[in-house]
Amino acid sequence: MKHGFGRTLALAALVLAGSARGAAAQDLPPAKQIVDRYVEAIGKGAATRQNFRHVVAEMTMPSGTMTMDMKFARPNKMVMSVEMPGLGSMHSGYDGARGWSVNPMSGAQVMEGKELEQFARQAEFDASFNLSSHFPSMTTVDRSTANGQPCYRVRMVSAGQDTVHACFDVATGLMSQMQTRQESQMGRMETTVNMLDYKDFGGVKMPTRTVTQVMGQELTTTIKSVSTDPIAPAAFEPPAEVKALMQQPPAPKKN
Repeated sequence: MKHGFGRTLALAALVLAGSARGAAAQDLPPAKQIVDRYVEAIGKGAATRQNFRHVVAEMTMPSGTMTMDMKFARPNKMVMSVEMPGLGSMHSGYDGARGWSVNPMSGAQVMEGKELEQFARQAEFDASFNLSSHFPSMTTVDRSTANGQPCYRVRMVSAGQDTVHACFDVATGLMSQMQTRQESQMGRMETTVNMLDYKDFGGVKMPTRTVTQVMGQELTTTIKSVSTDPIAPAAFEPPAEVKALMQQPPAPKKN
């Protein structure tokens, strides 16, 4: 009898635990609903009326403060200049088809493979509004906490199998945190980005402060200004040394 009663209690506990898990899962909104709410919260309607974006920001890191100048044009052009203390200038861009970079350490390079794919996604003018297109697989994982506020954590997987975990604030619907793995010239980097202090720029909300943890360091980026005035097409042209590389015939593939 004692053994039978013990087994009954154990079975009841399992049933209750399963029911609790099921109820918790049912309480979580579908991932698409969470993402659609985010898109509306940051100003989907206003974004369609903007064709250019010029962002000036500062990034503070242990070695000093970098100045960043980023220009975007619809649908998918981008150029970025970074002034690094003690190292000089780094430039990168995407002209709608080709990605490139120039920096003091490795000189001029033309992007390819996974690095090009990820940079092209960053250059997309409406990238924040097209999460469902970039990530065909999305699942609400749990209710978590980011930046001291409750959020819904969503696992998003791209067609290329890149996985991103994003947290969306329960109260505002805004994205408060993103965890990613990205390919770079230094190899694969795992990054956590906290989005803070959203402000309105012409009807589009952007986080004016982001705190990034990457490779054991913390980087704080603060937006100084945002303009939506027209930008000349020449601003997105690659520099001469990159154009020279692009005109070279491709290297033969190794067997």
